[in-house]
Amino acid sequence: MSTKINTELIEKYRRDYDLTKTAFCKKCGISLATLNKIYSENNAGLKTLYKLAAGLEIRILELFIEV
Repeated sequence: MSTKINTELIEKYRRDYDLTKTAFCKKCGISLATLNKIYSENNAGLKTLYKLAAGLEIRILELFIEV
């Protein structure tokens, strides 16, 4: 089994709080290019993962799903 970033979790959060990608990125402190890279390549550095988890108010581990 391998893991990947749960982009559906990000999308659900954006829908629940009615945030654009830009507004979500600002909340997390990441760039729009970084978010798009996460969606397309399903890859992010540790610092970015930390920022995403903090923005989503979850633990980093919760960002991942097994595939």
